[in-house]
Amino acid sequence: MGPVKIDDIDRTLMQLLREDGRRPYRTLAEAVGLSETAVRHRVARLTRARVIRNTIMTDPVKLGMLTAQAHVRVGGRPVRDVARAIAALRETDVVVIATGRYAIAADLICNDNDHLAGVLNDISAMDGVLDVDTHVYLETIKQTLKW
Repeated sequence: MGPVKIDDIDRTLMQLLREDGRRPYRTLAEAVGLSETAVRHRVARLTRARVIRNTIMTDPVKLGMLTAQAHVRVGGRPVRDVARAIAALRETDVVVIATGRYAIAADLICNDNDHLAGVLNDISAMDGVLDVDTHVYLETIKQTLKW
């Protein structure tokens, strides 16, 4: 499946929903000059294609949790297999395959330093993991959901 085709109206709808995900369809329709039914169909199409998702964003640091990113160097095992094993951990929020020295980047959310240490030990012990470089997030300065 290739990229989903979107137009300027879809982009405007996505921007309006990023600003307020509970915005009524009627208000969205008025903003883009379409009927409420047409807007419902567009939002449904974007949702089915997983271009947009209905969710909330929280800041784990403000909740007293620890957030870190683990960069993982892989060898002797397919990168995708290691990435899937890391993604299976309940502490992972985002797992991506990337270019560069570290083939995998994983955002981790843990209760405290001891919890993080345990998760990093679990990742380090996985078959194919050669090295893990970790960065603990201290504060989020900017986080956009533009794309």
